[in-house]
Amino acid sequence: MSYKSKQWISPYTYLKILNARDNHQSAPADPRRVRSLLVLAVRVHRRFGDEERIEFRRAYRIEAAGMVPRPSDGAISPLSVDLLDAHRRIIATHHCLYTRAQASCCCCGGGVAVPLEREPFYDLHEAIEWPGEQVAAIVLHNGREPLATIEVGEPPRVELSGPERRDQLLALRVHAEHPRARPSVVLLFSGDDRATWEPVAFDPPNGEVLVEGERLQGGERCFFRAVATAELRSASADSSPFELPRSRRRLYLRLPDSQCPIAPGPVPLSAMIDCRGLGAVAPDEIRWHSDLEGDLGVGYEVSAQLREGRHVITVTAPDGRGGSLAERGIIIVGGRPAGIAGQTQR
Repeated sequence: MSYKSKQWISPYTYLKILNARDNHQSAPADPRRVRSLLVLAVRVHRRFGDEERIEFRRAYRIEAAGMVPRPSDGAISPLSVDLLDAHRRIIATHHCLYTRAQASCCCCGGGVAVPLEREPFYDLHEAIEWPGEQVAAIVLHNGREPLATIEVGEPPRVELSGPERRDQLLALRVHAEHPRARPSVVLLFSGDDRATWEPVAFDPPNGEVLVEGERLQGGERCFFRAVATAELRSASADSSPFELPRSRRRLYLRLPDSQCPIAPGPVPLSAMIDCRGLGAVAPDEIRWHSDLEGDLGVGYEVSAQLREGRHVITVTAPDGRGGSLAERGIIIVGGRPAGIAGQTQR
């Protein structure tokens, strides 16, 4: 993206950039190296007189591989978290990081960062490694007296029912309860017999979760898992195993604005692909065809030379599972486009 005038760039440069993308993608997490994490969301309100208020918004205790990348450039640490044992000795300390958002524009070239002490509040979202069951409490502080303390209490109860198939959706019911606190809930999905997990929903309203099955990887033995957290303790429940078809990429065709007449000559066409974790698609794998003109070219965007008449435009791309996707649309040159006709898979 650039604010400068358009410049011509060789398609070979784009291909080189695309081919190099895989070299910089993060490696999949090793499921054998899972660790216990506390994902904490807090809101720190501006100090008013002698009162300094911290609001605990959500806390999740989960098992996961690796850590969440942390920002560094321009980050500050306005708050720290001490993990204490039963004797109030510090087991570990986690320093929260905050990156100020500042307004900028292309004409002025920068903006002004407002000091945190002048903001009405600021939010922190932290992934903290949990040392084990010896943790009895966590204390939030800014280097002086504790601002807030959370004691480790009893775990919640959680139940999971489903999934029930509703057309293209999978419906589940999650029920979590605790005598003193409102549990936080995260719903996970596994398509490889519980070897790896991915989050699909957080804190579902009224306990019902509707998941689009096509957006999941799928497999022969799939599971859902609900993890509920309250008072820094967690409990989980798994669904029964079920089979789900493996997902494929999705292909979307973009045609010219239907409100504008289209004159014979070059017509811009573009495609968008939802890769769904199956890797990027090279431009030369996306092919365009017209029933009147024949082949129109390859790439995410093409400028197709179209004569007057009704054109059925077809764009195809690999589906990531050994097959292909096709999306069709109708363009009337010399009139108005009739819109997208639909997607087919083969």
